[in-house]
Amino acid sequence: MAASSSPLLSSSPPQLLEQKFGRKGVKFTQLNGIPTVELAVRNGSSLQLRLSDGLVTSYKPKVYWKDDGFQEIVYTVPDGSADGASVKGGIGLVLNNLSRTKRDGSTWSASQWDVKHVESDSIDAVQ
Repeated sequence: MAASSSPLLSSSPPQLLEQKFGRKGVKFTQLNGIPTVELAVRNGSSLQLRLSDGLVTSYKPKVYWKDDGFQEIVYTVPDGSADGASVKGGIGLVLNNLSRTKRDGSTWSASQWDVKHVESDSIDAVQ
């Protein structure tokens, strides 16, 4: 994903993203009103990422020390707020670049993402 000043796809419903970019190993959904993408590879490892803020809400890799082979090692839980969108846990990036301003004078925001391209062979990697 890349940052963009164009809100075309960042404000689009997950169904549009699924139609345009969905394929084996890449699934766009909406969880608790937040656009989310699930990335998975053939061995069953998967990752869920919130598109609005880049928060990894679930990471489930293949591990060889577990009987069924999988262990969710990163996950989130609801924080109890009424909207259900706030969570505790996960992995996120804090992206601040106050020195960079857009043409209209406003500053760049980490919530302004635009899905540009998706590549997946669903065997070993998803980008």
